[in-house]
Amino acid sequence: MFVTAVVWERPHLHNSELEAKRDALQEEIAVTVELTQNAVAENARVAQDQDDYNKRYNALVERYDRLKAQYDEVSTAISDNKARYEADTSLRIYVLGVFAMCTKCKFRDE
Repeated sequence: MFVTAVVWERPHLHNSELEAKRDALQEEIAVTVELTQNAVAENARVAQDQDDYNKRYNALVERYDRLKAQYDEVSTAISDNKARYEADTSLRIYVLGVFAMCTKCKFRDE
């Protein structure tokens, strides 16, 4: 009965939500990098209170670090899902091959 279940149930890869989240995080990271570069360039061109600049800069760096950690976590989850899907698919192909070679299996034609 186990083999029959393996033969008929096809695994599904559900990464679309994770991929959408990863893409949104990637966009937020790009915006944060641009804001950081603009702040540094402005600080080089314009005299400004360095305490204010450092607060703004540090807030951007913290935001980048937080987003990057989330991005890495989501990317790892996507990779893990793909690896599980591929391993599951390989196992199913192997089981189907063994099942196909089994000429004396009682349950083969059930």
